[in-house]
Amino acid sequence: MSRVGIITDSIHGLSPELIEKHDIRFAPMGVIVNNKAYRDTLEITAAQFYPLFKEARTPSSTNAATPGDFLDIYNSLSQNTDSMVYIGVSKALTATFKIAEQTRAMFLAEHPQVKIELIDSQNCEGALGFLVLESARAAEAGKSLNEIRDLIRDMIPRVKYLSVLDTLRYLIRIGRIPKSAASEEKLRFRPIIGMTDNSGLMQNFPPAEVEKALENLIDLAEKYIKPGKPVHAIVHHSEYLEEAQELMKLVEARFKPVELYITEYSPAALSSTGLMTGLSFYS
Repeated sequence: MSRVGIITDSIHGLSPELIEKHDIRFAPMGVIVNNKAYRDTLEITAAQFYPLFKEARTPSSTNAATPGDFLDIYNSLSQNTDSMVYIGVSKALTATFKIAEQTRAMFLAEHPQVKIELIDSQNCEGALGFLVLESARAAEAGKSLNEIRDLIRDMIPRVKYLSVLDTLRYLIRIGRIPKSAASEEKLRFRPIIGMTDNSGLMQNFPPAEVEKALENLIDLAEKYIKPGKPVHAIVHHSEYLEEAQELMKLVEARFKPVELYITEYSPAALSSTGLMTGLSFYS
C-alpha cells in the first residue's frame, strides 16, 4: 500500500478527464441558487447553473463540503492505501478545511494506522489544481506521503490565479455590489480579481477596459512568471468559451507553455462572483 490517495474539493479547477485519469477524489462544495441547495458539479452542472444565476433575484451562495463526503472519501481510499493527502481551497475562503480536519479526527479515532495530511493551498481553481495534479503524478510515481507534502509546500508560493469578471450587471442586480456602480463609465470596465500573494485571500486588481481585458490579464500574469522557467497554465471559462479560447491563444503566444489546459468553472466557483474567464499558472 505505497500509493498515496489524493483528495481535494470541487474548487480544484481541473477537467473531469484529469480527475478521472489520476483517480483524484474530491468533496463537493454546496451551492445555493434560487433558494435551492445543490452539491457542486454532482447535482448541478455549469450549463444548468448559468440560466439560474442570470434569473436569480437574490444572491447565490456556497456552503462548505459536508463531513459525510469527507468520511466517504477517507473510507474509500483506506481500502487501498494507508496514506492520504487533502489539498484544499484556501481556508480563508471557506469552512471546508475545518470540516476536513474535524472528519479526519473522527476517522483516525477508528483507523489509527492511516496517515492523512491536510494542506491549505492558500489558493483556488487551477492554482489549487496544479498542486493536486502534481501530487497525483508523484503518487503514481511511488513517492511517499512526506515527499508529496514537501512537493506541495514547495509549489504553493509559485502557483497563481487571476480572472476577469464578465460584467457588473448581474452582480448589481443580485446585490453583490451597490447600484451606484451602474454608471456607464463603470460598466465599460471589467473587474480583475485573483490570488497571487499567498495570503489565502482574494485580491482586487485595477479594472480593465472591456476591449483590453484579456491583454491586461496576460500583462498582469507575466509579472509573476520567472523568465526562462517553463510555464504551466490552465485557462478557465464560464459561459463564454470563445473568450477563453482567445485567452488560450494569447497564453500560447506570450508564454509558450509546456502544459496548457482549458477547463470550465464549477457552479460553486461562480456563485459569488458571476461569470468570468480566468488563468491559473506557475513557472
